[in-house]
Amino acid sequence: MESKRRNMFYENKKQETTCNLPPFCDFGYPGYTALVGYSVAGFRSNASDSGVGGCVELVSPEGKSVLVEVAVAGVLIGSRPDLTFLPEELDQGRNCGVIRGLDIDCRSNPLAIDPWTHSVILNPKEVTSEGEDVDKQEDAGSTSLPDLYAVGPLAGDNFVRFIVGGAVATAASIVDRLQLTVGDTAVSSE
Repeated sequence: MESKRRNMFYENKKQETTCNLPPFCDFGYPGYTALVGYSVAGFRSNASDSGVGGCVELVSPEGKSVLVEVAVAGVLIGSRPDLTFLPEELDQGRNCGVIRGLDIDCRSNPLAIDPWTHSVILNPKEVTSEGEDVDKQEDAGSTSLPDLYAVGPLAGDNFVRFIVGGAVATAASIVDRLQLTVGDTAVSSE
């Protein structure tokens, strides 16, 4: 399988480079470096430290392996996500887009989500590309997929400040589901 190019950023743990990386553009964010074209080969945590940070193994555009010590790392996939891993019934997300049947695109057709849980919705209420509702939902109703969540640009939240709220909503939904499952088990065993 061919590895896809991804953009990478990292926050330097000690505010200094810990490996021999080529010079990169400085975007005005101290302690952060953009690694355009690098792909992630793996993550390693620092068990000996306070548990914060670790190392990221990267592969450069030229194919060289680079190990970078980081406090925080994020992998940015771009505005056209690869959803081929989704089950066939979801048609690579096309059955879950705000505009059903079109390719998922973070800008013009993000995944339809439940705004309270961020779970992805299968067969959302159909809307036209102009945003008008279509009242021909005879074939299938909307169904929330409890095991599939979308946060960030995939959910239409194109500002970093919204990602935290999406992550909290997702975590709360998962905890609620787990508590219901544990609660049902406890009740049924009595």
